[in-house]
Amino acid sequence: MSKKTIITLGILIVLSFFAYTIFFKDKMRAEPDGLVNTTTGTSTAAEKQIGVEILSALAALEKLKNMDVEFFNGKIFDNLKRSDQKVPELPIGRKNPFAPIGAPGTALPAASTTNVR
Repeated sequence: MSKKTIITLGILIVLSFFAYTIFFKDKMRAEPDGLVNTTTGTSTAAEKQIGVEILSALAALEKLKNMDVEFFNGKIFDNLKRSDQKVPELPIGRKNPFAPIGAPGTALPAASTTNVR
């Protein structure tokens, strides 16, 4: 490429950049859609309260980090008994929950029902 062609391309790129910023300036500065807040340096009372709650939760987690774990090696912990409860099996719903109600082939076999009055 000749020197003249390179200079012309450079000028064309610079002019394109300026034209883009002039015509699309409002769109670049518009606030984005969604929940993003673009203000800086200011915070509401609710935001400060949330910050306090987060810091207190982090402090509680920090205390757990330094917890004495000897309890788990003691006799008292070994004598604890499990009190698991079996989860009762419940009837399954429809084969296709997105099918219209009453559509053929969507109902499962009827389970025993209880009348509530």
